[in-house]
Parts: sequence; structure tokens; C-alpha cells
Amino acid sequence: MNNQVSSQVKSVVDEYAKRHPKYKSLIFITDFEYNWRNGYKRNNVILLGPSLYCLPSKYRLYPSQLQYYKDKLIFIQSSSGFLYEQSNILKTYNKNKTNIDKCNDNIAFFLKEASAYRIKDNGTITKISERPDTILLKRRVEFHAPPIRNRNIKSNQ
Repeated sequence: MNNQVSSQVKSVVDEYAKRHPKYKSLIFITDFEYNWRNGYKRNNVILLGPSLYCLPSKYRLYPSQLQYYKDKLIFIQSSSGFLYEQSNILKTYNKNKTNIDKCNDNIAFFLKEASAYRIKDNGTITKISERPDTILLKRRVEFHAPPIRNRNIKSNQ
């Protein structure tokens, strides 16, 4: 990463890479729709996780910037991507994406593998969660059917 990237961002990448050494290309997502659980709402949240196939799509921007840091290729996706031509970065992203076997839902998989961070007003980065899926995705609720009452039903024949 060049000298314009803060040391805190480098520390975030180092910490994430230590926990997930198998991923050679990563993506920072800074522009996404929140679907927080339990009224949890934060601003300035970023996600860092593996750069997966189909994570960006025609409805989501491909990263507009990339940086090399140590042995990782880091893609950075943000709303500034609207200002850039997407075709070159699309080729680079697809060439370096992380392929996951038998993964039907890349977004859910990404959120399970990613970490969520909050950038405070003073620029400090704090980790919110190592499993953003626990605060972003709908929680599965088990359905327990009520007991069926044994009633004598008279038929009108």
C-alpha cells in the first residue's frame, strides 16, 4: 500500500490476513446498504473480506482502486467508483478473485468471512465484528407449530 494509506488501515489488513492467510486478494467495501439487526445502527462502517466472484455485479460497483500490500492484492470499493471506468478494474478483479467451491451465495459467505470496522469521527478504526453476518443478515428463527387440539368435529352430511 502506498504512503497515502493510513497505518491503521495497514494494521487492519495485517490483523485480517493473520486470521485468514488463505485469501490472496481482499476487498474493502465502504459503500453498502445496511440491514442492521436489533436497532444496531452505525455510520462509517467498512467491511474487509475476500474478493469473491460475483460480489460486485452490474447492480454493485466494482472496486475503483487497488493496492498491493505485502503478499495481498487489496481492492477498495466505494461510491467514488462511479467516477471511474469500470472495465479495466473488472478484468483485474476477475483475474484475482477468490474462488470458493460449492458456494451458492457469495454475499452471505463474504459476510461470514469478513470483518466489520467503524471509522470514528477522529479517524480511529475500531473492529465491530469478526462476523458481520451476525449483525447484518436476517436471523433464522425456528418454527415450532402449536399443538393440534383433538376436537370432535361434527360433519354436516
